[in-house]
Amino acid sequence: MSTDSEKSTNDIVEELLPTIRTIKKLQESGIMAMIDAVADNFDELFNYASSMPLMDGISLLVKIAPMASVLLKSIDMDKLQKSLESIPWDRVAYGFNSITDFMAKDMEKVQIPQTKASMLRALGEIETPEMQYLLNIAIKFARRIMDDMENLKKTEK
Repeated sequence: MSTDSEKSTNDIVEELLPTIRTIKKLQESGIMAMIDAVADNFDELFNYASSMPLMDGISLLVKIAPMASVLLKSIDMDKLQKSLESIPWDRVAYGFNSITDFMAKDMEKVQIPQTKASMLRALGEIETPEMQYLLNIAIKFARRIMDDMENLKKTEK
């Protein structure tokens, strides 16, 4: 009876040898140490993973995913890639920095004109070359959006 017991133990050990070799490789590579660290800190990781901000973010992603899927199907990726490659990103970064700096420092100082005199001062400021440049950018940007929307309507018909 002991030989049957020994034989089954030997069989079990033989079957486990590939698993033992794999575990040995995982130890040598450091992956087992990472698994141990995750196991040791599981409570903290679980608490973080179940925190409200993270869960809110996941919930938002679940809500946005169907819309993003529809949007991505309607985008010509080659055209988008060419457009993105042609953007002067240094100018975009500079403009973004200007906008964020303005929002942080000067936005609160801007007031809606209350009198005709203040409106006339604002109109006088529009006549400066810098303001004309910014208005031209805004107008061309708005026209481009409107043209693209019009073209989209035509292609949908």
